[in-house]
Amino acid sequence: KRFGVRLHNLYGPTEATVEVSYYDCPVTGLPEIIPIGKPIDNIKFYIFDKYSKLQPVGIPGELYIGGAGVARGYINRAELTREKFIQTPEAEGDRLYRTGDLARWLDDGNIEFLGRIDHQVKIRGFRIELGEIENRLLSHEDIKEAVVITKEDDSGNKYLCAYIVSTCRLTVKVLRDYISMEIPEYMIPSQFINIENIPLNQNGKVDRNKLVSVKGQLIGGAEKSAPKNETEKIISDIWNGLLGLQDIGVNEDFYGLGGNSLNLIEMLAKVNKKFGVSLAVGQVLGIRTVEQLGEMIKKYMERKKEDICVLMNKAGSRKVFCFPPISGYGNYIKPITAELEDYSFYSFSYIESEDVVDIYVKRVLKEQNSGPYVLYGFCIGGRLAYHVAHRLEQLGYEVSDLIFIDTEPGFTAGEMKEEDIDEQLEVQFEGMAYNKRFASIIESAVRKRKHYFNYLNNIVDNYTVKSNIYCVHSEESRNNMTLWSKLTEKKMKIYEGPGCHDHILKDNLVYYIDIIRNILEEIFGLK
Repeated sequence: KRFGVRLHNLYGPTEATVEVSYYDCPVTGLPEIIPIGKPIDNIKFYIFDKYSKLQPVGIPGELYIGGAGVARGYINRAELTREKFIQTPEAEGDRLYRTGDLARWLDDGNIEFLGRIDHQVKIRGFRIELGEIENRLLSHEDIKEAVVITKEDDSGNKYLCAYIVSTCRLTVKVLRDYISMEIPEYMIPSQFINIENIPLNQNGKVDRNKLVSVKGQLIGGAEKSAPKNETEKIISDIWNGLLGLQDIGVNEDFYGLGGNSLNLIEMLAKVNKKFGVSLAVGQVLGIRTVEQLGEMIKKYMERKKEDICVLMNKAGSRKVFCFPPISGYGNYIKPITAELEDYSFYSFSYIESEDVVDIYVKRVLKEQNSGPYVLYGFCIGGRLAYHVAHRLEQLGYEVSDLIFIDTEPGFTAGEMKEEDIDEQLEVQFEGMAYNKRFASIIESAVRKRKHYFNYLNNIVDNYTVKSNIYCVHSEESRNNMTLWSKLTEKKMKIYEGPGCHDHILKDNLVYYIDIIRNILEEIFGLK
């Protein structure tokens, strides 16, 4: 307006004849997002996920360009041409160019550029788009430039570090609070460093390799405060040793000092051992400072810890202790308990602890101080029930019966690789990762499932128990169920039902409730 000209934001790679989209910037006001606009005439845009499926409005994916402007390929580079120029049924025969750019459709038909696909990284099992974090930082009114890269700590663990050029002093709390309004917790950088200028290469693009050598100021929080009591002093010493620092203030942010989720797990193990408490990872995720953790430990010692076992119906003499499927939550059993009111179902949720079996045993003994015990497990919860039964037997208690619903034994430790577990979780939560409204819930569910996967993946079922085993399986899981007969000194019965594993207690609920009712009546001598 000042110079009497209009500003147009243009986008396009050389492989599609340079400019293929445009956005007319408004004359007045500054929009929150400046998109790359809409395709020009005779050009089409497509946004695909990694499975070559079209993405809906608002969901990020890779941008493909089709239409008259797309080149035929690269001269004398047939392999690169095949990689970058493709055809897909979704584009109705159009020849497309893969831009390698991350983008998403906006409600008004414009497209927002989010960064480069090759700036996608994987940290602690999560795929992270660095460009999405950078865009969020750049939307802050006091930040002029921002670049996010990955670094490694002394143990080789990756973490995110953000370099920013700002117009005023910002604290870690301000930055974290601002980012978390749009970005899930696992995408928030562990460190923020203020620098004077972002280094550029000869082409005028960000030189990420030079960033690590640029001198900057690590952004901290408020002024340091010394520990006020012995608890805070012990926690500060643990943090200092873990993060390689000295004299951490009790109000400094753990993540702002360079901590990450792996450091958190290690820190928690040291704290639990030092104070004789059993805090779970989920309980301390929101803890940021020594002061906050000290207060939590104080409260923990004043009251009992969070309940991990819920009585689903009523208290009675016929007790059944239930262990969860891969979701890790105990509420899966509710539809069954509603129909079997003659029994008291105690349902456990999975807790992220290597001492999970011992914790469950203590709770079982609290609810029923003598045997015989009846344990029930669905999916991998059956394996958990099996290990709890073995521990009870080691302590001299009788476990009369085990009920497994679609549970196969595991005879080999480490059978699933880390990448296989990540891939399974990614498939289960496909399409949900960018739902900001449920980001924290999704992150918690992924974390719980991954811990559950890893826990059982690293133990084997090689004990012989003295319990009767009742195996109920769906049509698709019949092959390995009979292997439980090798792990008991007593009888094993097998029951087969219809359907597949994922819907065994949904589409065919009534059928399976009848089977479970018959098993319980036999166990408790009601028929």
